This record gives sequence, C-alpha cells and structure tokens, in this order.
Amino acid sequence: MPARERSPRRAFFSSRGVIGVVVVALLAVGAAALSAAALTPSAPPTWTLPTPTDTPATDEPERVVFLGDSYTQGVGASAPAARWTSLLSAAEGWTEINLGRGGTGFVTTASVTGCGLDYCPSYGEMLAAAAEQKPDILVIAGGQNDFGAFVADPVTVTAAIDQVYADARAAFPDIPIIAVGPSSPGGETDTVVDFDAAVQAAAASVGAQYISLLFPAVVEPSLVLPDGAHVGDAGHQAIADRIKERLTL
Repeated sequence: MPARERSPRRAFFSSRGVIGVVVVALLAVGAAALSAAALTPSAPPTWTLPTPTDTPATDEPERVVFLGDSYTQGVGASAPAARWTSLLSAAEGWTEINLGRGGTGFVTTASVTGCGLDYCPSYGEMLAAAAEQKPDILVIAGGQNDFGAFVADPVTVTAAIDQVYADARAAFPDIPIIAVGPSSPGGETDTVVDFDAAVQAAAASVGAQYISLLFPAVVEPSLVLPDGAHVGDAGHQAIADRIKERLTL
C-alpha cells in the first residue's frame, strides 16, 4: 500500500512549532545571560575619583592682653600705632588688647591726672578685666610708679609683686605670661636694680618669661622727653625691639 503524502499545511505548522520552540529556548538563554550579567559585579574602573584637597584653616591671630602703666598705655608716642605694645603686636602678628593705665603699678593706683579716669586700679585688680578678654598670652609690664613705695617698704611691695604673678598664673594656668621689667628714665639706681630683680624672681616662680629693660638700659637719656618720665616714638621702638629680640615663645 503506497505511503500517504504528508500535508504541506501540517508540515508548515510542524516547522513553525519547531522554530517557535527554538526561539523560545534562545530567548530563555538570552534572558538568563542578561540576568547573570546583572548579578555579576562589574570590574572596577581603571580611573579614580580625585581626592578632595582640604584647605588649611587659617589660624586666628593670638590675642595678647597688655597690663601696665603709662608706657604700656602709649604716653609719649605720636599715635597709638607707635606705642611699643602696638609695634610689638604688629611684628608678631598678634591681636593687641591694651589695658595699660597711666600712673598704676603693682601697688599703685591712679586717678584723672594719671590715667584720665576717676580711678585706675593696680595690676592685680586689672587681672579680672584681663580674664574677660580670654587672651592667648598675657604681658605684665612696668613698675616704675611703685619705686617710691618700694623705697619706703620693700618687703610689702615685693610681696605684692609676688602676689600679682601668683594670681596671674592662677587665672591663666595654660598660657604664656611675659613679664617686662620697669623702664628707667632716671638711670639704673639701686632702687631700680632691686625692683627689677624682685619682678624677675616673681616671674620665675610662676614660669613666666622675664624680659629686663636694663643691662644695657633701653631708655637712654637721649630718648627721654622733656617731662623726664616718658619716651617718644624712638623710645617706644627701642622697647619693642628689646622685647622682640629676647622673646622666646
């Protein structure tokens, strides 16, 4: 019996079925490959992100409080910028806080004729005002207004000098304290030398740096003004130069 011929239509649909299966299979393989690729971590890039450069913070200038007498206040200078405290601050890059009061000292207070105010306190009394300024450095300068009291009662004045430095260190335990000795427009007498030594000893007892304006004397006769007590611009410059030269911060 002769074999029955296969219907072209059935062959066509049969072929389409095979092709469909193949296509579905290929799509499945492709989807699986894509899924695998999505789950596989990509290789790290060959370039790197730039590292941010930190801009260094600009340091604030050190705040320096100056306690002292008329020399510190700037009497005799042609302008505030010409006084020794301002000259030194400019040279060192400091922010100057000037609490100098004319006519005052370790035991001596003043009034209108000395400082221009009804009352100007002694150095020890000024420590509270200094603390309010939150300084990075404290400078205590002068003492020549105490010479008369020192001659009359050296023990009491020496004790007062010691107390000022002890109180200063208690108020400012972590900052440098600079002690600048008295000026000597009248020359290096025994009183001046002994007073200078008393301040030096008091400063050393609390770890303060002492800078003497003697040996050799900064205030030479040619620098003294006609009032016999103060110096002009050249004298203030000489004091600033001495302190800067010997400063060891």
